[in-house]
Amino acid sequence: MLNRDSSSQKPSLSQALYLTKHSSQKPDISIVNALHCLALKTGSVDDTPTSTSLLTVYSRAGDLGSAQALFNDIVTKDVVSWNVIISSYIYNHRVQAALALFGEMMKDIGEFDLTTLLVVLSALSRSNSFKQCRVLHSISFKLCLDLDSFLVNALTDIYGKLGDLNSAKSMFLRIEYRDTTSWNSIMVVNALILFYLKFNDVNAAEKVFCRLIVRDVVSWNAMIGGFAEKGRVSEALGLLRKMQLDGMVQPDLVTTNTILPLCAELNLPQQGRWIHGFTMWRGLWLDLAVMNSLMNMYSKCNILRSSKILFKAMPNRDLISWNTMIARYTQNGFSKEARVLFRELIGSGMQCGMSIVLAILPSCDCQEALDFGELVHCSILKSGFLNNVFTVNALMFMYMNCGDMVACFSLFQSIWVIADVDSWNTVIVGCVQNGYLGEGLEAFNLMRQLSCVNLDPITMVSILSVCGNLGLVFYGKFIHGFILKTLMEPDLRVRNALITMYCRCDDIKSAESIFCRSHCSRNLRSWNCMISGLAQNENGKRALKFFHHMEFDPNEITIVSILSTCTQLGALRHGMEINGYAFWFGLHQNAFISATLVDKYSKCGRLEISVWAFRNSMDKSVASWNSMISTYGFHGHGKKVIELFFEMCESGIRGTRGTFISLLSACSHSGLVDEGQLYYNLMIEEFGINQTTEHHVCSCWKVAQCSQGKDKG
Repeated sequence: MLNRDSSSQKPSLSQALYLTKHSSQKPDISIVNALHCLALKTGSVDDTPTSTSLLTVYSRAGDLGSAQALFNDIVTKDVVSWNVIISSYIYNHRVQAALALFGEMMKDIGEFDLTTLLVVLSALSRSNSFKQCRVLHSISFKLCLDLDSFLVNALTDIYGKLGDLNSAKSMFLRIEYRDTTSWNSIMVVNALILFYLKFNDVNAAEKVFCRLIVRDVVSWNAMIGGFAEKGRVSEALGLLRKMQLDGMVQPDLVTTNTILPLCAELNLPQQGRWIHGFTMWRGLWLDLAVMNSLMNMYSKCNILRSSKILFKAMPNRDLISWNTMIARYTQNGFSKEARVLFRELIGSGMQCGMSIVLAILPSCDCQEALDFGELVHCSILKSGFLNNVFTVNALMFMYMNCGDMVACFSLFQSIWVIADVDSWNTVIVGCVQNGYLGEGLEAFNLMRQLSCVNLDPITMVSILSVCGNLGLVFYGKFIHGFILKTLMEPDLRVRNALITMYCRCDDIKSAESIFCRSHCSRNLRSWNCMISGLAQNENGKRALKFFHHMEFDPNEITIVSILSTCTQLGALRHGMEINGYAFWFGLHQNAFISATLVDKYSKCGRLEISVWAFRNSMDKSVASWNSMISTYGFHGHGKKVIELFFEMCESGIRGTRGTFISLLSACSHSGLVDEGQLYYNLMIEEFGINQTTEHHVCSCWKVAQCSQGKDKG
């Protein structure tokens, strides 16, 4: 504001008005009224500077009515008075009224100053009045006021806010000496970029970004983040490279933490390594958040070794660091490593959160890990986490995987009143996986009778598996009817489970009917279910026909099923064609395919190809060893069987019940009585396998003992 001579003001009133006007707090209206009364009493209200000061304090107090009344009483209104009342309306968010007052000002006194322009421009920017801004700009240019730095900064800011970046650039380049306000004015456009990104208009944001004169790190990060959120990977990475080449600003922590999760989710290890190298060069890798993002990226890209190296190199670790490593170990099948790391976390004294507990529980996936799972259970009890259904469900799932269904049932009984569908599904799935099929069926009936939760596709798939394994075709049809009633049949998982159930119940007609009805939504699993079901029902020719009409490329399951079909039919030529296909696509290395190939060639009388298939298998499972032992025994090579059994033990593969059935059978067929007795005892004493009827039937030494007893008699 322009200063006036205020010598006529009374010192006490002048000081009071000054303090009230410049106070950081909103003035009390009663104090403003008192000052007004004092001005009236002393006659100071007729003094223009006093009246304009009163206008200001009324405005700050929010009493526009009194301010307008006081302004109307001013006899001689000058530019300063008009500026104050217009500012008062803008201050109180009455923009249109302020612009109307400017029009009255031009009619009344026909003049304005630089302050007027700044005040009115502020109002126009708030009302997005682009044309009026142009008019004021033209007026200021005509009066040579556009050289003022304050006005130029204001015009730059307004043009930027209104999206006219060319005009903003033009104004910015006219500033000879650019201060902080100048630079801030040209970069206010970041808000516009963020605005477009907020409403998912990446293209509009990109247009604004490309027209920017000066791009700070916020501008770059906003656009990179916008591209990343939309999954436009190449644009995000390309923009990161341009940012580095630009040289004005360099990527910061926000940049790297935006790009790294993208590399992790989309499995882009090469780009992730490049970001890693950049963080090393810039020294950003010392930041804990960056280290956690790098670990997460490497682990999700299945480069666990790099994640492990980073984890060990971290000077400081938070719970996110521990959770990332434990979760990735568990998800990638390194259960033992996950459990070791969890013990280290507990030993470090750091209080583990619920997320880490839920991450470690899936690592308890076998009977040997049951003790560890019980320790985690105790840890949950001590930490007080066992107060919600979600945690109990995770524990139930752990006990189910470890084969302790008693503990699983016990936990379920403690929450069955508030159990959700996941709780019931965990119990049913646990029963199915551990062979408690009758109990699974009973749990399903209880779920329908006692629970108010809605059954979901997982429930249906599980109970259909029970029906298929038990051959309960009538009950399976009842479930099928329930599925139709609840409109769950379109779910592809449910349809595939129905096909499998009918195939296991020897109802191929119903299975084919469902398969044909789902022709628009079949997946590879649908074809596998049908081919496998036909093979199991010894309908090999039909299975081969389905295989030739497949709509997808076969996978390992398909190959195993169709090879079994070729073995049933004795179709050596077809089997060799399938073998060639598996070899071409690298599927022959699969342990199950290798075992099936050994069995097929053996039963087709091609022992030498069986041996070749076995020896060329990189991943020999216990099934592969058992198939090869059975093959040698089938062809009467008892000594080869014994040699192969020792080779199997030396490789670290532990013999199973099936291994000893094949081994004892081979000894029986080859007349190896002493060896048979040795391995029978070894099976019980060293391997802890209980003898069954099959072991007795094929034990040659038992037959020999009976023969010797008859001779003595």
